[in-house]
Amino acid sequence: MESIYGTFMTSGFVVSLVTIISWWILFNKAGYKGWYAIVPIYNVYIFCQMVTGSGWFFLAMLIPFVNVFVLIYLLYRLSLVFGHGILFTLGLVFMEPLFILILALGASSYHSNTTYF
Repeated sequence: MESIYGTFMTSGFVVSLVTIISWWILFNKAGYKGWYAIVPIYNVYIFCQMVTGSGWFFLAMLIPFVNVFVLIYLLYRLSLVFGHGILFTLGLVFMEPLFILILALGASSYHSNTTYF
């Protein structure tokens, strides 16, 4: 039983580490400093600014239950600014670590001047 617990802890640590590195690379691709990705609260503000051009969505992320819908919208915007569509958004919503890794290490480039909904 202890080895199963250790395996889950190790795999969880590896997934977390890969996700942090992916966000770091993603912030660099968008023209921000990578270390912004590891600063709590500020990373959400920069993320909102990165995908919408404004940090005001950060305030909506503070409202319980509303934040879920705002997060889905922000992930949709993330897929748009990197040149992907709604199916990629669904991947971000349901398998975020894998799809953030795809954005970070793939050939997708950041387009900040896209205007969508």
